[in-house]
Amino acid sequence: MDHVDAAQADTSIPVLEESISLENKETVPEPWHSKLLHLLNLKKANSKDVKQTANLQSFRKLVKLEFQGSPLIVSFGLLAAIMEGAVLPSFAIIFGKNFNLFTESSSAIQSTTWKYSLAFFALGVGVNILAYIRVSTFGVASEKLAKNLRTAAFSSLVQQEVAFFDVQKSGELANRLSSDVALIQTGLAKAGQYIMNISQCVVGVIIGLAFGPALAGVLIALSPLIALSGAIEMMQLSGSVKKGSEAYNVAGSVVSETLSNIRTTKAFCAEEYEASRYQERLLPVYKTGVVKYNKEGLFLGFSMLTIFSVYALAFWWGGTLIARHSLNVGDMLTVFFSVVIGFIGLGQAAQVWPDVTKGITASETLFEIISRKPKYREVLNFEKQPLQLEHSIQFEHVSFAYPTRPDAIILKDFSINIPAGKTVALVGPSGSGKSTVVSLLARFYDVEPYHGEIRIDGRSIFEYSPEQIRASIGLVSQEPVLFSGTIEENIRYGNRQATREQVEAAAQSSNAHHFIMSLPERYQTQVGDRGIQLSGGQKQRIAIARAILKDPKLLLLDEATSALDAESESLVQDALDRLMEDSQRTTVVIAHRLTTVRNAHLIAVLENGVLVEIGNHDTLMSKENGIYRNLVHRQVFTEESQ
Repeated sequence: MDHVDAAQADTSIPVLEESISLENKETVPEPWHSKLLHLLNLKKANSKDVKQTANLQSFRKLVKLEFQGSPLIVSFGLLAAIMEGAVLPSFAIIFGKNFNLFTESSSAIQSTTWKYSLAFFALGVGVNILAYIRVSTFGVASEKLAKNLRTAAFSSLVQQEVAFFDVQKSGELANRLSSDVALIQTGLAKAGQYIMNISQCVVGVIIGLAFGPALAGVLIALSPLIALSGAIEMMQLSGSVKKGSEAYNVAGSVVSETLSNIRTTKAFCAEEYEASRYQERLLPVYKTGVVKYNKEGLFLGFSMLTIFSVYALAFWWGGTLIARHSLNVGDMLTVFFSVVIGFIGLGQAAQVWPDVTKGITASETLFEIISRKPKYREVLNFEKQPLQLEHSIQFEHVSFAYPTRPDAIILKDFSINIPAGKTVALVGPSGSGKSTVVSLLARFYDVEPYHGEIRIDGRSIFEYSPEQIRASIGLVSQEPVLFSGTIEENIRYGNRQATREQVEAAAQSSNAHHFIMSLPERYQTQVGDRGIQLSGGQKQRIAIARAILKDPKLLLLDEATSALDAESESLVQDALDRLMEDSQRTTVVIAHRLTTVRNAHLIAVLENGVLVEIGNHDTLMSKENGIYRNLVHRQVFTEESQ
């Protein structure tokens, strides 16, 4: 089979919808605590874990989708987050006023304290309710958004052209739907906490300035010291975490490699060797962890020392103001606790902001996938009409190169007429372009930007959508592809509306029914990932049953028996012969079996992308020094089973 696995840069994901265009990028404005860390030169540049610069348009798109999907839920969540943040520092007002009562008479204390106690309790109940609303609403909204994003991204991916997947790695694309959406989901859930923390900071500072601007001003002026100590701690720990993660990834590769090749490991009695190798790779993880926890203890102590030093200075200045009669004790405590609670909220906001920015950054690539349009060539007079295939398929001077290798021309001025209802065999050495013909017929690729035309019943292939073409095609490849699920589900993939009787009839026609009935679960047998529970011949017969159930007008067989043993090949070939007997079905077959080639109505011989010979078996065998004749004489084709 022809196979192309090279990469091409210009098939990367573009954004085609203006509403989700990523041009003229703006950056998400950072909160002022992040700017403060920049000024202190403590913000780690080019961090792979946290991108502080994200696409503002993606941020707006997320917000828009969130409000469109759950407008009431998000609105309640926002309101609850703001109110919760405002309530938290408010307790300092009650605390300060209650403290001033202690200078009054005992009767005044007894008659008034219960009111403040009740107010404390009411605040606690309020915070509890608001916290529940905030967490639950943002959590539910994030789950709904994640479901919608995954659905939209997957729907877009399965619509893309095959050339797209030649460049993009399927594992990375699958990772986008799992880890990237998880980052968006976490970021949205943490956004509620971030809003609450900012509200907590703003209200706390306002209360402090209202009750004692002189003391509040000092606390605000000293806040960079607390930020400095926290930033140093975060910077040191993030470096250790990164080193530990890298070391563990190296060790984890040993586990992945060993388990994925467990048969080879056991065959060479290498269990102890692999365990020793894993233990050796874990040593750097252990050493990094020891350094990390020593740093954590040291810098946590330094951070706490800084915080309590600021507290000590604030209490000294507060005492000075009280001595000057500029402030009473209750107001001093109100200012102190409100500002401290406010800056605790700011510190918590700084911790959750990276999760928010990760979500915004992850959404950029996801929106690119969702908005990408498949690159299929369509003509202006496109009509949604069914494909009939009553006359012929014509390749007219087609030249083609795969998008991943534009300089390597696979087909060169290729022309052939395939009559409807006939079997045409494509033969030739590996790399001659046989499988490329099949790929072009299935519109996995289009001939542009090269030249030539493919016509079906005289109409350009581009007057049919790719879906119309493929709905009339049955494809059986060299490597049968099954999906995890039951045998019945895999056969029904050819026609999802088929009855159980039709499924069994297709299995009987493909010589699969007998072995299926011998299995304990019969048609409900799980085939495993990619059909791993079945043999190659069994998988191929199920793939043929799938094609039979589809009842295609055009059958494409791409070396469907080349990878099978003699017994399996005989069973599969018998099923294929019955499938090709239908006089209403057109068949294009790439085969290595002489009987299949000999019985074809037309044989096309390709060499280096050029059609060099064409005719039936007898005609081509009569040519002296003909390429086909030489292939037969060199026993390139498999003879009948002995």
